[in-house]
This record gives sequence, structure tokens and C-alpha cells, in this order.
Amino acid sequence: MALTGLGQWHPPTDYPIKFLVAPKPSLYVVVFLISIFAGVAFGVMPLRQIFKADPNDSIKSGSQSSGGRRWALRDFLLATQIALCCVTVTAAFVSLRGLQRTLTMDLGMNPKNAVLTKFNVAPAGYTAVTAEHLQQQLQEKLSHMPGVESAAYASETPLESPVEVKIYKQETSDLRPTNQAFESEFYNVSAGYFHAAQTPLLEGRPILPTDTAKEPAVAVVNQQFAQHLFNTQHVVGRYFKDEQGKLIQIVGLAAEGKYFIPSEDPDEAVFFSILQRPVMQTSFITRLQPDAGAVAETEMALTVRKTIRDLDPSIPILSSNPWYAALSFSFFPAQVATVCLSLFGAFGLLLSITGTFGLASYTVSKRMRELSIRVALGAQGKQILSAALGRMLTLIAVGSGLGLILGMGTSRVLSHIVYQASAQDPFVLIAVALTILVTGSLSVAGPVRRALHVDPANLLREE
Repeated sequence: MALTGLGQWHPPTDYPIKFLVAPKPSLYVVVFLISIFAGVAFGVMPLRQIFKADPNDSIKSGSQSSGGRRWALRDFLLATQIALCCVTVTAAFVSLRGLQRTLTMDLGMNPKNAVLTKFNVAPAGYTAVTAEHLQQQLQEKLSHMPGVESAAYASETPLESPVEVKIYKQETSDLRPTNQAFESEFYNVSAGYFHAAQTPLLEGRPILPTDTAKEPAVAVVNQQFAQHLFNTQHVVGRYFKDEQGKLIQIVGLAAEGKYFIPSEDPDEAVFFSILQRPVMQTSFITRLQPDAGAVAETEMALTVRKTIRDLDPSIPILSSNPWYAALSFSFFPAQVATVCLSLFGAFGLLLSITGTFGLASYTVSKRMRELSIRVALGAQGKQILSAALGRMLTLIAVGSGLGLILGMGTSRVLSHIVYQASAQDPFVLIAVALTILVTGSLSVAGPVRRALHVDPANLLREE
């Protein structure tokens, strides 16, 4: 059912994406055969003990056995099961913690209380000049609407569809790719973009309405761009060249953000004036007042659509949604990883509880005669538990410790999917330890109660 639901889910993107995860009938057959094989294989293995048992010893010891004196295969299998369970539980808590950080992380912008509207004027027959006029006209209308704090537009927005430009140092004259300094994410933005996106400016000024095609080319760069190209954060007034060899002056320094995926390392980004690089594809940001809620965002998304249609009904609107909802696909990998690992962790805990309870019950039942004698001789409850389940508790401790160590290794893999996924987080360590402690206690609760309430008289009467 989970796979069917995932296959029917359509992420909120501009592209028709569908997850082909619906299982085929052949997969069910393979899973069924594997289950039968595993059941038969592990069910037949205990028969080896029956065939190897000495009838004389069994007759002498009666129906009970003093078992548990030697380490058996079942002990190692249980420790392995607990370790694997601990790995899945650790991965689940790591991804949960990482997802929490992802949803509250600093993106270098603020998608809350904002609406993102995307449209393309090219199919409506616009040219670069007429498109520029329409974009400015829409910005003017939206900026003066009740409840709107600011409005701006760009060719793209971060975490949308990143495009790169080759960057060269000012003194570079040969613009071959081998001479480039690096490739940077770039965005063509309007005046007011940094206010509408709430991207902090650390130095210099933002893009202004006066940065037109008639003026010298300007740009705002982020911290990683400045450090990589100039090895300093004080870059306002310096120059670089783009892939066409155009000399561009840096007028501002912006804070770092996320441009491709939330879990990415710091990357270079540059923001050009959209009036100097006109585009047909437009991403419009409408920033609402800070006290605006989700309802106001939804209503504003509809208002922006209506405003565009009033200006020109022939313009195809690709989307108009609360900005945070428009970014849901960027957080999708982290959410899927968290859900899947949580399910695996839950199933792992269930199997661990079942295996631990089964082996604990078996151990206690095989040693009932010995435990009865200990009780008859005056053994205390602590001594009874140590004799009955001491080895079991050792297996739980060893399996949990090994599983936690292995689980820490999964954080390196998850860090590529979930932001700052780390098993060294105190929250993760405490949560895993408490989970294993609680499930382990529940697993042995029944056998412990049976061992502590053993009645020597009843057992001797049965014997």
C-alpha cells in the first residue's frame, strides 16, 4: 500500500515527475519464496541439536535441561538481530533529527509569509522590451496591494532550477574553460529582490532600478563567491568577467544560502541585474506582512494570478503558491528518507522484541528446574535474574553497542540526503539508548516475571 501511494504521488514541480515504484507480481513471488526458504532454513537448524543429543543424558536430566552453559548459534543470531535493529533505529532518529534541522535551517532566504508565482511571457508573444515593461508594471501593482510588504522578481529563485555561469578573474583575457576560476550559480534579479526574499546583505548595496542596460554591468555576490575569487570578504568595488568576457563590478555582498539542495555544502552564487539581462521566464516573489498566516498566503496566490490575467489573459501561469509549499520538492528526499527509515526502524524493533522474548522465554523454560532449586536454597531475586537472564542481558548490551557503532556510519550516507544528519548528536544517542532500553525491558518482562515467581513445590510435584 505504501508503494502504491508513493507511485500515485505527484511532487509539486514544473516537470511531470512520477515514481515508478509499483511492485510487479514477480516481486511478490520472489518475496514469498525468500520467506519460505528463510522459515524452513532457520526452522530446520534446531533439529541438529535433537540429532546430536545423547539419549542417556536426556533421561538422566529428566524433561528439563541445564542448557545455556555454552554459547549457541541462536545467541549470536540474536546479538546480530539486535545490532541490525539498533542500526535501523539509529538511522531513523538521525534522519528525524536531520529533517527537523532541514525544516528550520537558514536557507539564505525566508520562504515564510511569501508567495512565489512563476510564468513565461514568451508564448504570449512578448519581446525582451515588452516583457520588461510587464514585469515592472506587475511589480508596481503588487507592491501597493493591502497586506503586501514588498514584491520583486527574478529569472529563478534558489532551490528551484539552478543555472551556472563561468566566472573569470578580471585580468583573464583568454576565456577558454580551462582558464575559468569556477562556475557559479547565477540569478537575474530585480530591484527589491533582497528585501522580498529576505536575503541579508552584509556589505554594499542591492540591485537598484537604475542598474539598467545603459549603465555599467553590476552584480551582488555571496560570501563563498568572494572568498573563492578574491580570498577576502571585502569585495565591493572589485571586478570579474563572465563567460562573454563582460567586465562586471561587484556592488554588494550577500549572505550564503542554499541554491541546489538543502544538504549541499556552501556554494558560489552571483545576482545580476535583470534589467541588464532581461528574461522571459519570471519567478515573482510577493512578500506579505510578518503577521500574515497560511490563509493569507493562499488568498494572495489567487490574487497574483488574477492580477496577471487582468494585465494579459494570454500569459500562461505555471504556478502560484505559498513559497514554502513551492519548495516542498527540495525537502522531498529528506522526508522520504525519514519515513522509510522510520518504518524500517519500527519493523526492526518489532523483530528484535520478538526474537529477544522468544529466546528469553526458551532460556527460562529450559532452566526452570535449576531456578527452582536455587529458590529452594534461598537465592535472592537478583541472583535468580542473573542466573536466568544474565547472558540475555549481555547479548542485548553487546548487540546494542555494536549496532550503535554501525549506525554512526550511516550518518555519512544520510548527510548527502538530510541536512546535518549526525549520529553524534546527543539527542540521537539518548533517544536510541532509551528506545533500546525500553524495548529490551518489554521483551524480557514476561520471562523475568516467570523466573521470579517460580514455585519449587509445584515443579517438584510435576517432576
